[in-house]
Amino acid sequence: MRSKLQTVTPKKAAEWLEANTANRPISTSVVRGFAEAMRRGEWVVTHQGIAFDVNGVLIDGQHRLAAIVEADVAVDLTVFTDVAGGTLRRRSVAAPCPHRASPPERALCR
Repeated sequence: MRSKLQTVTPKKAAEWLEANTANRPISTSVVRGFAEAMRRGEWVVTHQGIAFDVNGVLIDGQHRLAAIVEADVAVDLTVFTDVAGGTLRRRSVAAPCPHRASPPERALCR
């Protein structure tokens, strides 16, 4: 696995979303909340970025990427590539917000 801090443009985010073949459905309310935070300049870099598996399939970060497209702003994210293990598990209704959520993400879980 490799990681790199990258500035992700709306164009690049849209391209990467094309590799989103195995994630849960996108939540428009989550995307909207992330996009609003990005527009206000409140988005911060954390250990949670986006991740692609060894086959180049997007396995984490679809909401962040969709928010970049919606906000039409470039955002710094940690990009992980060559992640082993395939797609991440679906979040259940019982656990809609992980303990590892960044501050902008936690605000949307309430």
